[in-house]
Amino acid sequence: MHPTILRVSDDTLPSTVKQFNATATSSAKTPVGVFIGGTSGIGRRMAAAFARHMEGNARLIIIGRNKAAADELIASLPSPANTLSEFLPCDCSLMRNIDAACEQLAKRNLEIINYLVLSIGAVETLSHEKTAEGLDKN
Repeated sequence: MHPTILRVSDDTLPSTVKQFNATATSSAKTPVGVFIGGTSGIGRRMAAAFARHMEGNARLIIIGRNKAAADELIASLPSPANTLSEFLPCDCSLMRNIDAACEQLAKRNLEIINYLVLSIGAVETLSHEKTAEGLDKN
């Protein structure tokens, strides 16, 4: 079985890719997609595209810092994804927060995570500030 391929914009894709994408499906009854950094930017657009591609038959877990943005995204999803999906708050700049989010994710009633998307924004600066755990803060 081929993996599902999602594109935010199909305008420049060859017709063979468009045809494959149109027929690609998941074998999961209600696939679960976890979108880390899913409250804005590419992560948000990928989450929305995934829900649309699955025609609403998906459960999304949006991980990020902005609850209002996540709530807005979830409300905009096609049904039933808009009622199956949820927000898990996490500032991913600290490993202890990521560990806590993973513990919370493990407590969810999930048989499997079908899609895991990591799309955390990054800004390059000349200064390299470190977090309390020694990670690059910028």
